[in-house]
Amino acid sequence: MDTCDPVQNVFVEIWHTDITGTYSGTKSDSHPDNVDKIYGRGFQKTDHDGVISFQTVFPGRYPGRTEHIHVMVHPHAEERSNGTVLDSTASHVGQVYFDQDLIYKVRNTSAYRSTNNHPVTLNEDDAFFRDTAATSDPVVTYVELGPRIEDGLLAWISFGINTTLAHEVSVSGTLTKDGGVLTPNLALPEDEQEWHSDLTGWKTIMKKDAQATEAPRVAKARGAE
Repeated sequence: MDTCDPVQNVFVEIWHTDITGTYSGTKSDSHPDNVDKIYGRGFQKTDHDGVISFQTVFPGRYPGRTEHIHVMVHPHAEERSNGTVLDSTASHVGQVYFDQDLIYKVRNTSAYRSTNNHPVTLNEDDAFFRDTAATSDPVVTYVELGPRIEDGLLAWISFGINTTLAHEVSVSGTLTKDGGVLTPNLALPEDEQEWHSDLTGWKTIMKKDAQATEAPRVAKARGAE
């Protein structure tokens, strides 16, 4: 954080809900099969400039939370020969958010109006947003890619990390070749759970989902410094 040098060749993980406000990689009474799904989750490795990018959809809200994307930097993760990453150390864990006016636009699209009936939580009423905004600016900069919000967005944000820091994080489960396996006796709120995603599988599924849905797409650029 003191040098502003780009952090190269480290894996950055993101995860977020779908437009209904539901996470993959977890299990609930209403979504008992989501433990095997990996939508809205993935890893990318930073390039020479400390930049990574994701193509995904705009996340949906759920009770008590405004729309957001989780981000975690894994300083010691390595891609394995089968194209997966398995790591439970992190040098940064945080969340990024969207401008409230942009959220209003997305919520008014037919895809979100018809599928997400959760109570509305504004940015200013989200405790996590307020805590983060008290010390930094967690809201992405963006441009719209067409005359309609459904045409998509290009959003970006930069943040600094402590490259000497690495601590263990709790994980809700692991994605294996036979499906998702939840961590036994782990009692974490759904919003705080982290999942180890399959690199190739996530990329394939996310690209397919983003093209098939009418939800606004977000090309998410992230820089670690």
